[in-house]
Amino acid sequence: MDKEEGIIMARSLKTFLRNINYLTKVSLYDHEMEKDFYLTDKIIEDCVYEFDEDKKLFRHLSILDEYQSVELILKNPKSFCRFGDGEIKLMLGNDQPFQKYDPILARKLKDILEKKRQDLYVGINRGYFHSPVTIPYENRQYYRLHAYEFRHFFLEHCDSGNIYLDAGFTGRYFGREDNGLTKAYVGSICDLFTDRDIVLVSGKGVYEKLRYDVFHKARSKSVIHGPNKHAYAEYDNILRKICNTVSKDQLVVLILGMAAKAMVRDLTDCGYMAWDVGHMAKYYDAYMSKLPYTKKNIADFFAPD
Repeated sequence: MDKEEGIIMARSLKTFLRNINYLTKVSLYDHEMEKDFYLTDKIIEDCVYEFDEDKKLFRHLSILDEYQSVELILKNPKSFCRFGDGEIKLMLGNDQPFQKYDPILARKLKDILEKKRQDLYVGINRGYFHSPVTIPYENRQYYRLHAYEFRHFFLEHCDSGNIYLDAGFTGRYFGREDNGLTKAYVGSICDLFTDRDIVLVSGKGVYEKLRYDVFHKARSKSVIHGPNKHAYAEYDNILRKICNTVSKDQLVVLILGMAAKAMVRDLTDCGYMAWDVGHMAKYYDAYMSKLPYTKKNIADFFAPD
């Protein structure tokens, strides 16, 4: 046996002894029981939500559907921001393609979820609390894999006395059958901007490259550019520029990833109406372009610009 083989054998023996020591302290039976209980609990709860059964045995949140969300904003407009899986992952400490983790930003996002306000609508993903049966396969697969964990995150951090928008109302039409109902819904999305003077705050080139304009009914439109990714690094500069150049009569429309959620709150505190629209402009362009709902197109759609 040469020296290198001896080192490998010594390391293997050390690992073996460490594992034996672990097994003397931990019951694999208890570990498997805990795992089985978790899976059983998850399956039972997911089945209730999957079939939209009576949820009175479970904690739940009041979330408007996409149509009700748009109707509410049309009838009683105020600032809004939206939370989905990316925001949850960021709040849990994980970097995202559009935004690196920042503990201050994560705390701001949690504060928005946890504190009910009368001047700000909050949207959360309704799909985590209702059946995904009718949505496209790729989306349905994702919900069935992750809804349980994400649902419990919202239950932990949201106010059960609040009524939430559906976070997906800004883009649920991409991938749907193009029927009369879908067309009418897309029309109502465009109506949100009718005769408004809007200031679009977006990464450079994100909006400009689109062929179809979801904001075409606006009375006027100007653009302030921010970073395409990791916008929170320029947060203070962007906020200062808005406050110094934008009238409070104008609607601030934000396409800035996770940073937009916090900025909606801060702008609302300053007297602005601000909307976090996420991928809305891209969704509208994809819908109008009749972009096929394929795995490649979906991946390209959600890739950072």
